Amino acid sequence: MDLALVQRLRRAHKRKGGLPALRFALVGLLAVSFAVLAFALLGIGTVLGVYAFYAQDLPSAEEIGRRSV
Repeated sequence: MDLALVQRLRRAHKRKGGLPALRFALVGLLAVSFAVLAFALLGIGTVLGVYAFYAQDLPSAEEIGRRSV
């Protein structure tokens, strides 16, 4: 392998690995954001499922209107 290419690759590698704490923080922030989004979607799905379960036993809107008059 060419010596100049090896040196260039080593320099690029040294420059790239500069801030591991920042990279760790960004990955952590991304993971927490994903978890919050997943729990929010899970909560919304749960609420919609419970609503659908109880709403199936309700009378239609027209029947409710007739009963209240």
